[in-house]
Amino acid sequence: MMRRNRNRLLKSSKVINHAKEEKNYSIRYIVDWEPKKIDYLAQTDRINDYFANAVRVYAHPGEEASRVAILAAGKVAASVQRTTMINYLKNIATDLATMGGGQEKAAAKKLLIVAKELEEKYWTINDIIQEKSRLEVLNKDYVDALNAADPSVFSRYYPSLFDD
Repeated sequence: MMRRNRNRLLKSSKVINHAKEEKNYSIRYIVDWEPKKIDYLAQTDRINDYFANAVRVYAHPGEEASRVAILAAGKVAASVQRTTMINYLKNIATDLATMGGGQEKAAAKKLLIVAKELEEKYWTINDIIQEKSRLEVLNKDYVDALNAADPSVFSRYYPSLFDD
């Protein structure tokens, strides 16, 4: 009985070995990969600074490209960050309106309109691409700065606004 079981085992082992021989292959890759260290919090802060600087430029000189930069930065932002940006716009508008002058009140109205535009809907990737394309037509440096999360672009264009 044991001999018969041993023969079965040998037969089955031959089948297994035969099957292994037919499928004996290997794939080898050499991968040299080092993940980039991205500090997402720092990038979020830089996008916020970009947004705030664009608001400053739009509130004072009223440049159209800075309005589109505000919209593009707001659309790029995550929903919680976007909500913060919208609140920032509203607070700046309120502050400008209470300052009293006609120019400040006009700037406050413009900022509230931009805030309403950002609140319109949940923005998709296509919306972001369209807004960035629109910004690129108006000022390529602004879109490049947004992509790099570089808020200093506005101070290079309008140094007198940033002499703090």
